[in-house]
Amino acid sequence: MIAACGVALAILVAFYAGVTVVAVRSEGGTRVLLGSQDSYALQELAVFLGLGVLALLLCVIPGNRWWYLLLVPARVVTFGACGVAGLIWLFSLEDTAVALEVDGCDTGYVVLEKSFLMGSSGSIYERDGLVITQVAYVPGDDGYHPFAEGSYSVVERGRQLLVWYDVEPPVSTPAERMEEEPDATLPVLAGHACAG
Repeated sequence: MIAACGVALAILVAFYAGVTVVAVRSEGGTRVLLGSQDSYALQELAVFLGLGVLALLLCVIPGNRWWYLLLVPARVVTFGACGVAGLIWLFSLEDTAVALEVDGCDTGYVVLEKSFLMGSSGSIYERDGLVITQVAYVPGDDGYHPFAEGSYSVVERGRQLLVWYDVEPPVSTPAERMEEEPDATLPVLAGHACAG
């Protein structure tokens, strides 16, 4: 059991380090995305699981009564830290990741939306496998995720993608919004042209 915990802990540390290296090398502009969990959420998950494995390891380590003077406080601190890390990670479960499409055609972009309490924000990323690179910021309000709710429109015109979305729950139809200036303009990515 001790060996299994050690291996699991080593894997989690390596995973955390790998995800961190991607962000650090790009100065935060590039992240890893698995499902709707980006680098930050994946790091939080790795810390939560790592502390859980460490707590388990502290419980299975044999020792005499003098060791318990050290092990019991270490267990209490580790279980407490694991609980806090788990709560922090739970907040990231409300994050959403939506592939930006034009009439069902993949544009190569993904929108990651986050909310905390009543605030929300999002970013548009260029996706390359599991790695995403931020290309635009999309502010939000009231914890609303317009892209996850389908309250957005994308049109390809020439070599550009024009994006409209509602910051708050919609008060107009997508067609009405498209008469205004687009909220974001993105270049069409090579290999992802959807028109014609």
